[in-house]
Amino acid sequence: LALNFNILLPLALLVPVLYAFAWALPSSKGGVPLKGGVPRVGAVALPFFLWFGLMSALPHKEERFMYICYPLLCLLGSIGLYLAGYVAAYFATCVCCNTEANRRTLGGG
Repeated sequence: LALNFNILLPLALLVPVLYAFAWALPSSKGGVPLKGGVPRVGAVALPFFLWFGLMSALPHKEERFMYICYPLLCLLGSIGLYLAGYVAAYFATCVCCNTEANRRTLGGG
C-alpha cells in the first residue's frame, strides 16, 4: 500500500493532526478552512482508519480486501494536501514576514 500511494498515505494518516492544527490557527475567515467541519471530515476519515487498522492487524493480508480503502485514501490524501498548504501558507505569511499587520494578527500588538 505504501509503494502505490507513497505520498498520499502519510498525508491521509496526518489528516486528523493537520485538521486540528489548522483549526487552532487564527483566521480572518472565521476558523476552520473546510466547510462542514469535523463531522464531515470524520465521516470520511473514520471508516478509512477503522478498515485500515483492521486490515493492518491481520497476519494474512490480501490486497483485494484493501480495495475498499483506495477511494477514501485518495480523498483523505487530497484533504491532507489542502490542509498542509493551508498551514504552510499561514506560517509563510504570518511568521516569516514581520510586518505590522502580521504582528497584530499574531497578537503582538
